[in-house]
This record gives sequence, structure tokens and C-alpha cells, in this order.
Amino acid sequence: MPIDTKRNNAPVETFSYHLLGDINITENGIKPKDEPNLITGNSLCLRPVYVNVGVIPQANGSAIIEIGETKVVAAVYGPRESARVEDYQTRAKLTCDLRYAPFSGRQHKPFGVRSDEERDLSSQIQHSLSPAILLNKYPKSHIDIYVNVLQDDGGVLAAAITAANCAVVDCGVEMLDVVVATTAEIHGASIVLDPSLSGNFGDRADATLTLALMPSTEPPQITCYALDGGCDVTMIGDVIDVCTEACVALHKVVGDVVRAGYLKQDIGSNTNSDQLMET
Repeated sequence: MPIDTKRNNAPVETFSYHLLGDINITENGIKPKDEPNLITGNSLCLRPVYVNVGVIPQANGSAIIEIGETKVVAAVYGPRESARVEDYQTRAKLTCDLRYAPFSGRQHKPFGVRSDEERDLSSQIQHSLSPAILLNKYPKSHIDIYVNVLQDDGGVLAAAITAANCAVVDCGVEMLDVVVATTAEIHGASIVLDPSLSGNFGDRADATLTLALMPSTEPPQITCYALDGGCDVTMIGDVIDVCTEACVALHKVVGDVVRAGYLKQDIGSNTNSDQLMET
């Protein structure tokens, strides 16, 4: 994509004024208005979730997800045939490219330069979706996934995995199940489910776990297990249980949205066919 040389980018130290809506400015800096919800036992507490598919008409499949103030959009192009004969494979080649928008965070991100974090997140999304997609159904083809983070308020990897999977489903690729993901933080003996950066608790977390799951399989299959930090081994099982229950709840929401998208496509295709028959 060419660089827009006519756009004046904001200075690096600036950030969007919308980020000040949920926080207070004090003499010592920024502090949150509300404390995060500490999860005990198996209770669930997710941020408000919005999911929609078919948001990019030019793509074969697309989806947008908003989890709290975190906003991620994904587009899928394919399956399309490989251009070169030497690229023949018995399975489809799945590629993923995640990029942060320059205005996605409190600090301006350079445009056109792919960071190591973006490469790592792209690889994790690819490995999370590969077990769910029936790649052997599409030999000698490519499936390209492009994920753009519009706003980062925590849980980017979980939101990106869910959005990318919804976009793949929207393009009609055969899958074993819909992959959804959630994030949890460990603070001593407490668990914070679906944390946000506006809560300003990311630096104090002992560990952060992102779990991607296919809930409909028997037993439920984990496709991504990303643990950052260190914690007591006895806490791992509790965190996995909390994330699993959150994934099951999120799976119901995503499933309803995907089914509604298919119904719209069927209605649109039937309407077009009726118009052609009349003409």
C-alpha cells in the first residue's frame, strides 16, 4: 500500500482525546475511575461486545469486533488459486498480516514499518486459525487474512483472533468450528478477566493469558495458549477455567452474528435470482 505523503501525521507524544473519557487526570498522572472486576471462582465478567460481518464489500469475507474500547477489523481474500505452478500444495496456504493503525494507541505508531510485535501477533493468529480451517479442501490456493487494529484498549490478540475467524466464516471457507478467544490477567491470588489498558493495571499483572478455543468440539480444543509473565502453577488451572467459560459465552454471540450474516446473504441471493428470472 503506498504511503500517503499529503497527510500530516500527529507528533509521536500525542494521543486521542477520546481516551480521556474514562479516566481522571491527577497531579501524579492518570488513574482509572473504576477498579477492575476481580474474578473469584468461575464467575464471568466481559466487557461489552459488538460483532458484525460483511463490513468490507471488496473482500471475500470481513468482520469487525469491538470489545470495550478495543476495535479490530479483519478482511479475508480467498481462497484464490496460486499464480505459479511451483506453489502447488495439497493444502491451502494460510497467511495473516496484522497492523496497528497509527492512531490506535496513546502513542503515535509509524506507518508502513512492521514491528516485531505485529509479526508475533500475526503468527499467533495464523497458528490459532489453522486447526479450525479445513485447508485440505482447498489445494493449490491461498487464503490471506488482513487484520487492522483501529483502537487498542487491551486484549488485542483475543479480539484479532475472533475477528479474523468471523471474517473467514463470512467468506464461506469450511471450518470445524468458530474460534473465539479471551484474555485474563493474574494479580497475585486474583484473576482479572478481559482487562483494559484504560484501567491502567497492565503493568501490575503477574501474568497475562490469552486463550483461543473451539467450544463446539468434544472435548473443546485449545488452538492458542499465550502466557506472558510468571505466576503460581496452581493458578493456571483456574485461569484456564475462567477463560474457557468466557469463550463459551462469546461463542454464542459470535454464532448468532454469523448465522444472521448467512441469512442476509441467502435473502440477497434469492432476491437477485428472482430479478434475473423476471427480466
